[in-house]
Amino acid sequence: MPINGIIAKKLELLREQVKLLHAWSGGGLAALQADELRQRAIERTLQVSVEIMIDVSQRLLAVIGDLPAEQAGENFRKLEQAGVIQAAAAYADMVKFRNFIVHCYDRVDIAILHDLTQRRLSDFDRFGEEIQRYCETH
Repeated sequence: MPINGIIAKKLELLREQVKLLHAWSGGGLAALQADELRQRAIERTLQVSVEIMIDVSQRLLAVIGDLPAEQAGENFRKLEQAGVIQAAAAYADMVKFRNFIVHCYDRVDIAILHDLTQRRLSDFDRFGEEIQRYCETH
């Protein structure tokens, strides 16, 4: 199945968001704690990145003839069952974090933001690669 134009555009936007996150991730925890503007930029960019993943998962499920689930994290499990992705649990955790920053925005731990930018940005890359590979081979 050739990659859907909307999915391709969203994956490109995801790559752009991840580039921004990499650019903002330097300087260590203390520097991030001292820079509220960068904290907010990282929070919002992480939120947008996860939203893109949710949109892509819903669109791809529709393309392969499955209905999206009511809960975003469940869509990743459906894609895993369909053989599209392999890391559904990690992606579902990202949705939980997105939900937290949207609904509990006043309690976001800066150390968690720092950790995500240092250790978890590759999850976004892996998601995009898995979707791209599936679309190119099916």
